[in-house]
Amino acid sequence: LDTKIAQIEKAKTLSNVTGAILLEGYSHHYRIIVKSKKQSYRIGSIVRGETIWLVRFLPRRIIYKSFP
Repeated sequence: LDTKIAQIEKAKTLSNVTGAILLEGYSHHYRIIVKSKKQSYRIGSIVRGETIWLVRFLPRRIIYKSFP
């Protein structure tokens, strides 16, 4: 998680963040994939202009129930 957050902070655009994908049907909501040894996680984020809000950090199977 620390590595992914550092990557987001250093990125000049969202295309520089690995695993960032625009959610279907939304224009500002993205998921960012974070993998660990045991489980896969997602960061639910909202992007407006040059600002990225990290809204949720949950396991892959749970995040879509609470984000967006």
